[in-house]
Amino acid sequence: LLCMDEPTNHLDLASKEVLEEALAGFTATIVFISHDRYFINRIATSIAEIGGGVASVFTGDYDTFLERHVPTDASPSVRGQAQADDADAGSRDQKRESRRVEAEERNRRYREKKAQEEKLRPVEEEIHRLEARDKEIESLTSDPEVYRDRDRAKSLGRERAELTSRLTTLYERWEELAGEST
Repeated sequence: LLCMDEPTNHLDLASKEVLEEALAGFTATIVFISHDRYFINRIATSIAEIGGGVASVFTGDYDTFLERHVPTDASPSVRGQAQADDADAGSRDQKRESRRVEAEERNRRYREKKAQEEKLRPVEEEIHRLEARDKEIESLTSDPEVYRDRDRAKSLGRERAELTSRLTTLYERWEELAGEST
């Protein structure tokens, strides 16, 4: 059982979407209070109305609740009709299941994307490090003083050639890893 009070307050849109996806895939019971109608429609499978000393539960999302809303102080015959209408909620359950499947698919794609990023990160970090060193060497070799020291100039030339070779290999590796996601 997960109980939440206004879970989307103070969240930006991206954070709300992540929360909704996580909750859509949650298999246990969730009890929440929210003024966020979109969130309620996305997550709720039943709505509880509490008032006049009575608690009433309506099957379906918030829009369904509003369509079939019967005040808690309504007559028993009116309440009986509203409960009969709940039998039509099977299509709402199918809608909920469809949303759950969509959320699982989004979660799967998100996990794959994260795994891909984890593979690429070390290669990208090394590329950035080597490119920065290459720029340092380029800057140094533009200084005439460096060429007055022949050994230093040769050393920088060799290092730059090794960097270029290593960068070529890393670029190819990056392309290979990036291509795995398509």
